[in-house]
Amino acid sequence: MKLKRYRVPAFPFIQLTGLFFWLANLIRNFDRADYAKRFPKPILVLHGTDDRVCPIEEGKALANAAPNATFVPIEGGRHNQLHEQEPKQYAQALENFFKTIVKT
Repeated sequence: MKLKRYRVPAFPFIQLTGLFFWLANLIRNFDRADYAKRFPKPILVLHGTDDRVCPIEEGKALANAAPNATFVPIEGGRHNQLHEQEPKQYAQALENFFKTIVKT
C-alpha cells in the first residue's frame, strides 16, 4: 500500500475513507429544496451555467422552493471558483443581494 511508502499507518485512514463515502451518500440524498422551503431568511443562490457536478436545475429548484430566494446564474461558471471565473457578475450579484437585505 502506498501509505506505507510515506510511513503513514493505514489505520485510521482506510476507515475514515469509508466514513467519508458514507457521509457523502447522506449529503447526496439530502433534500436541499425541502430545507429551503422552511428557511424564512433571504437566500442568494449563485450557480454556474456549466456546472457538471451539480446541474443548474438543482440550483433553480432550490431557489424556487425557498420563500425568499434570489437565483443568479453565472454564465460559463463551473462548480467552484465562480468569483474567479466571472468576478464582475459575481460581485454585482452580491452587491445587489446585500442591498436588498441590509436596512439603511
